Amino acid sequence: TLAILPIARIFGELGKRYPHAGGPAYFTEKAFGPRAGHVIGLMYLCLVPLGAPAAIEITFQFVDVLIPLTPFTKLMAELALLIALWILNLRGLSASASLQMGLTVAMLMVIVALTVNFAFSPAGSSSTVTLPALNLSTMMSAASIALWSFMGIEVMSHMAAEFKRPDRDFVPALLIGTLLVGLIYLISTLLVQSVDGGESLAMIQRFDQLFGGGGRWTIAVLGIASGIATVNVYIAGVSRLAWSLAEEKVLPQHFSRLNHSGVPINAYLTILSLVAVVLFIATLLAIPFEDLMRWTNGVFALVYMICMLAATRLLPKNVHGYAWVGLIACGLLTVSLGDKMLYAILLALVITIGLKLQSPQKVISS
Repeated sequence: TLAILPIARIFGELGKRYPHAGGPAYFTEKAFGPRAGHVIGLMYLCLVPLGAPAAIEITFQFVDVLIPLTPFTKLMAELALLIALWILNLRGLSASASLQMGLTVAMLMVIVALTVNFAFSPAGSSSTVTLPALNLSTMMSAASIALWSFMGIEVMSHMAAEFKRPDRDFVPALLIGTLLVGLIYLISTLLVQSVDGGESLAMIQRFDQLFGGGGRWTIAVLGIASGIATVNVYIAGVSRLAWSLAEEKVLPQHFSRLNHSGVPINAYLTILSLVAVVLFIATLLAIPFEDLMRWTNGVFALVYMICMLAATRLLPKNVHGYAWVGLIACGLLTVSLGDKMLYAILLALVITIGLKLQSPQKVISS
């Protein structure tokens, strides 16, 4: 949480001063030129087919608590979820944003109720939390997964232009959201650590101990809802990026089409289709979602590092310190990811080479 706060501050400052659907790609372009921006934009698009399926797989861990699913039925349900997201977003961001706000409030209410009950109930007062001895390598390994908890900071920068007053509201919204996420995870960790095993989702066991039952449905429904909200924001933000790249003629004009609600309809449908293909392959090959998460996080760490460097060129000197702290934090994350960074590195090389090969053709055709 402490490491992500300076990164959130920088994305907030960049989004406030440069509100644009391109997000990190636009910031990079402003700082280092069009080609660098296009590389980052295309890298970001290429992590969606891995990141969104990982988030969906995590969401269905909660579904399995309520209704045990076979791999085939789970795949069918995941594809049905993608269709539901497609329908939900046809009316634009505001329609889904209202739903997500309600889910967030409900989640916070449950966490607060659990915390208060835990603090004052006999079950809570008799519990002991045993934390392992501090081990830097173990902590960094956990951090490489924990980055996933804060994903969405950079996605929000794609949506800065949607704010009525980004200069006033964007930075506070991003920082408050980051602090809330960090607080929820810290409290949840405390509650889970106080449970003596036995339950696949320990938060359910803790809820039942404190409230006498109902944990399976309450926690599972909230887990499913929060997972869907994550996937929704993720895909909606990246579809805006695809539309922006199409406007700049980096991607085909097919992706620049907007419907009557301003939704980049073709980009959104293409991304959903790619996610569906990866879900099918991951199910067929039994790929663990933890691997998908780490490969995705490698791309995120690289994109974040470039954005921190871009901030030192684009932002006033009084916020450069946040950028350098964020850069160091991202650098440590890349070390903790180890060989899972190979996907990000190979992706960057392939895209860079592809854009270089494409440039002469553009010159000849023009």
